[in-house]
Amino acid sequence: MQTGPLIVLGILVAVALLVGLVRLAMRGGIKTHNTTIMLRGTPDEVLNDLRLSVATVRGHSTVRDTPNSLSIAFGVTPGWVPLVCIVFFPIGLLALLGRRTESSALIAEPIDQYRTRLRLSGRFDQRAIARINTVIELRS
Repeated sequence: MQTGPLIVLGILVAVALLVGLVRLAMRGGIKTHNTTIMLRGTPDEVLNDLRLSVATVRGHSTVRDTPNSLSIAFGVTPGWVPLVCIVFFPIGLLALLGRRTESSALIAEPIDQYRTRLRLSGRFDQRAIARINTVIELRS
């Protein structure tokens, strides 16, 4: 009985499953947003709430650029990177250099003593947008 082709087939199936699992774990859309929203609270309060909510998203970092602005940065790994890493291991690990950083800005401007105009601009991850939407709902 020939077990060689079955072993190769088993290895290929295992690699395909691993690639599928990696792609599933990495999925999540990144979309460009340019939106202006009116919220309750001072710019400082709004930005603090946003910073705290986005800071809990894995892989995201927040930086307070000015008193009225907040920048969010996160890394993006293209879908082809895990496949190349697995298929061409160990040289394929160089594909990890294909990772890039996306950033976006949140700018809060006072309207009056109790309201703030929040402008979102840039590319946002779905997880970050979900957290930002939670803050927006609470402050609307």
